[in-house]
Amino acid sequence: MIGRLTFFFASIVSSLGGVTIPSASQQVVLVTSPDWASSKASVRLFTKTGGAWTQTGPAMDAMTGRNGMGWGDAGAKPNKVEGDGRAPAGVFRFGVIFSKKRREFAMPSILLTPSHEGVDDPKSRYYNQLVDRRKVRAPDWKTSEKMYESPHYHLGIWVRHNPANTPGAGSCIYLHEWVGRREGTAGCTILRRDDLERLLGELRPEKNPVLIQLPEPAAKESGIIPVLRARGF
Repeated sequence: MIGRLTFFFASIVSSLGGVTIPSASQQVVLVTSPDWASSKASVRLFTKTGGAWTQTGPAMDAMTGRNGMGWGDAGAKPNKVEGDGRAPAGVFRFGVIFSKKRREFAMPSILLTPSHEGVDDPKSRYYNQLVDRRKVRAPDWKTSEKMYESPHYHLGIWVRHNPANTPGAGSCIYLHEWVGRREGTAGCTILRRDDLERLLGELRPEKNPVLIQLPEPAAKESGIIPVLRARGF
């Protein structure tokens, strides 16, 4: 039995036996895969109105880590670590939306420039942060994702996995555009462009949206699926 996972609003909520939705949240993006090792996934958006959760729109095809999912907490197995090719499982807050073209979203957003980098070097004090290199006085990282140069980051949203920036616990996790044929990612979750546009356009900061990622068996056992009244399971 997977041990209890402590929820701190920026990270995982609880254990397999009782994953819960934060009381302040009125929007949930639910990502489910067939099992822990699968990279194929579905994404559904839920909104709470009048005390009841309902699914908004159809399920959307997605891909997660090439090696499936791992708990975004070092105290549970399988757990997400840097470079393991797993997407983090659990409940997470969202960070900023990023894009290469100016767009209007309700959620906070930034326009990527050639100097934006996602730092994935565990030895850097900027580990697991999206930074503008021009504004960093003394860059100390040896590896990073050059966000503007990548064809995968035309549009996406930061997932606040590992909010304490613990070295080696995993970094630079996003929901972003699905480009080309993919068998899985390094740890992000990807959606087709139209689906991603619609999803991000629905999110509202005043509804405190969260991301829940779980394999279907864990989602069912936790009770998340019945609570959200998810269709298609």
